[in-house]
Amino acid sequence: MSNMETRYDLDSDCLTVKEEKDIKQSISLGNMTVDLDSQGRVIGIQLLNASEIIRFSEEVTDPVSFLKNIDKTNLEHRWFEDGSLVVTVEIFQEREDMVQEGVINSTAPAVGLA
Repeated sequence: MSNMETRYDLDSDCLTVKEEKDIKQSISLGNMTVDLDSQGRVIGIQLLNASEIIRFSEEVTDPVSFLKNIDKTNLEHRWFEDGSLVVTVEIFQEREDMVQEGVINSTAPAVGLA
């Protein structure tokens, strides 16, 4: 994704990843809201309770500190023929001797585009 912005709000424990494009539709997947452009591409997510939901690598000892200091984010998605959507968010924090990471996968069954 180009021009992607990643923000973590400590007060709401919300992780936001977004690309500066017009949102055509938003889909709620429980604690995750997925924003789509007019072609059905995922251009952003908002994840509530991020520090509790993200699967962190074992090197991450303080999830909140990790989320406040993200270095890189990958946001990928895949549509299936049945209309289901899989969204994967990978977040990374690079340190002197290691790369720490967190991952969340979310699936929406048979999502219809507006």
